[in-house]
Amino acid sequence: MKIIQTCAFLMMSCGVLLHADGTVPRTQVSRYPSHMEIDGTGAGAILLKESEVKQRFAADLNREYLVVEVAVYPRHGEMFDVKIDDFSLRVKGNETALKSENPRIAISLLQQTAPHKRDVHVVPYANIGYESSGIHSYPGYNSGGIYTSTGVGVVLGDEEHERTPQDEEVMVMELTEKSLPEGQTDKPVAGYLYFSVDKKMRQDCGNRYSLEFNLYDRTAALELSN
Repeated sequence: MKIIQTCAFLMMSCGVLLHADGTVPRTQVSRYPSHMEIDGTGAGAILLKESEVKQRFAADLNREYLVVEVAVYPRHGEMFDVKIDDFSLRVKGNETALKSENPRIAISLLQQTAPHKRDVHVVPYANIGYESSGIHSYPGYNSGGIYTSTGVGVVLGDEEHERTPQDEEVMVMELTEKSLPEGQTDKPVAGYLYFSVDKKMRQDCGNRYSLEFNLYDRTAALELSN
């Protein structure tokens, strides 16, 4: 736990800004199970399975959230403005479309509803460092300056692992880094969106969803299933 506390302290004291690096987009939009193209700009999406969410995130997102990987492929040679607010999740049988949750709010909710005891504890950690040469170019790295990376460790035993504020900061950083990057881009980008859909709602709707989004002032939808 000292590593987590030290890293979180360094992140706050060094003024590291949380930003989205996203994920690596697939080679083409058709590689996503659900995809479409409008006026040369493509969008693809896939709903992560519960097993995939467990593998990729320290936080127990499956209790309260669905995680959707979204990719945007701008029209060749043109800039496209990616906005998370342009995407929403439609739950079948529910009139209200859901917006993606802010990572900090998502982690706060998970902390409030966390079970008291777990046999296997998933412990998040963060690394932070400084590089002066700027020769690297991988997610989580700010060229020629402070870089961060996150991950998880597993603790076995009967003792309860109590989450600390430092743990929470690390998990917020992880969700933020992996989110869909926003802003102007002329290259494909991909990342995760987090939608608050508890397990009861998933059962009631039969796990039927669609991802709605605005593209060139038109509303489009991608059917999702797991």
